[in-house]
Amino acid sequence: MKKRILITFGTRGLGQRIAKLLGDEFEIFFASSEEIPSLLLNSGKYFKLPAGLMPTYAHEVLKISLDHQIDYVL
Repeated sequence: MKKRILITFGTRGLGQRIAKLLGDEFEIFFASSEEIPSLLLNSGKYFKLPAGLMPTYAHEVLKISLDHQIDYVL
């Protein structure tokens, strides 16, 4: 079974390129505080986060990681 990785700011080009490089070794999930189209949110691979300056940001990253058995957060 592949390890799971959550790429924060995953809607940006850098996150997508990293996902392409790591795709053979990891099951990839994405999270971002930017707007994410509902089609991507419904895929189960994308998650909405609060803005990074919000006090709930770390809690939401932890919650997503625990709920989806994420092994690594980038």
